[in-house]
Amino acid sequence: MIDAKDKKALYVNEAYETITGRSCKSLIENPSSYEELIHPDDRGHVLTKLEEAVQNGRFDERFRILKAEGDVRWVWVRGFPVRDGEGRITRLVGTVLEITAQKQAEEQVAINLDMAKSAWAEEEALRKATLALTQDLHMDNVMDALLRSLAEVVPYTCARVLVPERRAPLARSWRETVPRTPEGIVESPIDSHG
Repeated sequence: MIDAKDKKALYVNEAYETITGRSCKSLIENPSSYEELIHPDDRGHVLTKLEEAVQNGRFDERFRILKAEGDVRWVWVRGFPVRDGEGRITRLVGTVLEITAQKQAEEQVAINLDMAKSAWAEEEALRKATLALTQDLHMDNVMDALLRSLAEVVPYTCARVLVPERRAPLARSWRETVPRTPEGIVESPIDSHG
């Protein structure tokens, strides 16, 4: 519980010690020390939202804190107003839930999703290359299909594919001279040797 006027802590539950690694006594002795717990990158935003909560009575934020040992933890803090007889907000009462495991899981899901999207793009490029190869086995078309598929996986402005043969190596180059369209590579000059 904090005073709406000066934002100083009036009461704290012993769970504060578990979440922050700091004693309840330290907060009572220094009622605004909770501000130092907020991660420096989040502090300005959180304190601004706290100031707004004094006016509108709503505080619902997820942010990082620094434990006494220096560990970073995520918390979800929700605040509710206590009003006097005239309807003015005099105190904010809140709950804090540590959500570090949830945030780590969300980050891992995002990483896995990015990896899945990358794998899907590679698979799609290979599928298109395979389809192009099976439709026309003329070497110029095969090399063009290979270069187009490569461009979907690894964007480039210039590429060369060399296929060693017994007689002489076969080379196919592609240089982008005009922008590509979302559908693929537009027509560009191509050198072929065989």
